[in-house]
Amino acid sequence: MTQDGGQVRPLDPPGAPAPPLKAAGRAPGPRRPRVHVPRRVWIAVVLAAVAVFAVWYFALRDTGNPFAGTWTAAQAPISRVVISGPGRHIKATFSGKDLSGTAQTFTVAAHKDGADLVVTAADFAAAAGDAATAMQVRNTFAAIVKDFRLVFTRRDATHLTVTVEGTFIGIIKVSLAQRSIVLTKVD
Repeated sequence: MTQDGGQVRPLDPPGAPAPPLKAAGRAPGPRRPRVHVPRRVWIAVVLAAVAVFAVWYFALRDTGNPFAGTWTAAQAPISRVVISGPGRHIKATFSGKDLSGTAQTFTVAAHKDGADLVVTAADFAAAAGDAATAMQVRNTFAAIVKDFRLVFTRRDATHLTVTVEGTFIGIIKVSLAQRSIVLTKVD
């Protein structure tokens, strides 16, 4: 063997092609010492990456909630609806005046049903607070309207249609499906 690690070969006859050149590699010399990273450091780095991902996923990422925003109706008892929250945590806050003219505001949970956003009688009952009040709200809805649903349908980027669905219970059954309000986005 030669000094550079190549094999010794007999002399080539004149005019023979030159042997192929070796690929340039690292210059011979002392090897750099390998840096050892303690396991605790690797664990800390992985935990930090998981924490950053969790903050992004639960707090910073785009919710994709097309209903989010403040919506108003020109001619309706509910003058303002604010829809907020991601995924399973959507809330709808309704503001307006009751029959006596007193300003009222209440917040209920809402959920997606296909492309629509829906608030049911159970959602209103759950927002009522304590169990006794919730039961009264649920019984009141059950006595007046069968299968009550408040359905928000997105018409375009700046308009929602709110439809009250259900059937009045009584001597004459009247469908509420034809009643709707158009809301316009203000923010």
